[in-house]
Amino acid sequence: MAKRKTDGKQMDEFRKHLTEFREGLGLNKKEFSLELGMSISVVQKIEKGYKNPGYKFLKVLNEKYPEIDILEWFGFKVVS
Repeated sequence: MAKRKTDGKQMDEFRKHLTEFREGLGLNKKEFSLELGMSISVVQKIEKGYKNPGYKFLKVLNEKYPEIDILEWFGFKVVS
């Protein structure tokens, strides 16, 4: 099996939130990828840590689900 490319605390946080969010919607990876208009392999690779979410993925995720705080998903806290 290939080594994870996205090791690191921030990516671990993002993957955890992404998976929990998808499961909370009651969607499997295929259904979620269809919702986003992405291939299932993109979702699988991101959730398993073999691929970082790119700009397009994050943009589509934010547009489809504006309630998500993507910075928080990466473990950042915005202080005002």
